[in-house]
Amino acid sequence: MKDSSPAVSVLLPVFNGAQCIREAVESILTQTFRNFELLVVDDGSTDGTRELLDSIEDPRIRVLPNEGNRGLPYSLNRGLSEARAPLIARMDSDDVSLPQRLAAQVDYLAANPRIGACGSWVETFGDGDGEVWAYPESPQDVKAGLLFRPTLAHPSVMLRKAVFGETGLCYDPEFRSSEDYDLWARAAECVLLANVPEVLLRYRLPPPAANKDVIKESYADKVRQRLLQDLGLKPSPEEQALHAAIGRCEAGPGVLWLQRAESWLTRLKEANDAAAIYDNRALAVLLASRFWQLCWNARSSGPQAWRVFRASDWRPHAHVPLGMQARFWWQSRICRDGVVS
Repeated sequence: MKDSSPAVSVLLPVFNGAQCIREAVESILTQTFRNFELLVVDDGSTDGTRELLDSIEDPRIRVLPNEGNRGLPYSLNRGLSEARAPLIARMDSDDVSLPQRLAAQVDYLAANPRIGACGSWVETFGDGDGEVWAYPESPQDVKAGLLFRPTLAHPSVMLRKAVFGETGLCYDPEFRSSEDYDLWARAAECVLLANVPEVLLRYRLPPPAANKDVIKESYADKVRQRLLQDLGLKPSPEEQALHAAIGRCEAGPGVLWLQRAESWLTRLKEANDAAAIYDNRALAVLLASRFWQLCWNARSSGPQAWRVFRASDWRPHAHVPLGMQARFWWQSRICRDGVVS
């Protein structure tokens, strides 16, 4: 590589990614921002990935082969330590960065020197219909959202190497999955995290894999439990399951479930009033929006779902347009058990 001091290191770990990695690599090589190195950590691939990488002639590509398959956290930590640039951009082997991605994030971090890492919105493709995932923008909203789910799309993130190095932040090798959620939850305690409010990455959705989803959620539960304990809460298994369902906006059966969810959200607010971990405004908006979505998803239960939302203390914080509330009222009147009468 001609420039020994790139401005950005793009960190791309891969294991048996020959089917998609060429498209991912080319999306980086064709960026409008040119001063970068592409650091590919090959985690013991056996499907021809290494040969494919060797066939792409570009001096900005640097391949680091692992001795055998060491796992994603190991590969990511190796890349973090070997990156030569002050900014490190994450990338996955099956996703596609839009041409302006690196430029937009470099400009964002230059304009916001207190931000330690930023992600972006993403557009999904692959299995199912494409949609835009709009992640929260401000550090306060990003941190509050972590109470339920990851609020940074992992392959869209660009971070300051010095900030993460000074705080000792790295991926936990014990996390076989949800390693990013664990890292962002720990990072939010000492680093400001944000998102660029525009689509900069196309995120490939793989076909559903029940076992993989179960494993991912089990590790995510560990992060959520830790965050709840930080608030001074000791959730029972039932409460932890309720919390996770709220995070996924999966309404349970019946109005009693909605009332349980409402009570749990109130406990979260009261716990934060005492612990002062999350910004009060950001948390109130988050909890209210979650409750609105739960009630909306339960509208097939009939008018009771509307009545629960209308009487809730969360309603003013949800900022739901009147037209949408009217639509909710009408649909809850005509729907019974998911059937329009």
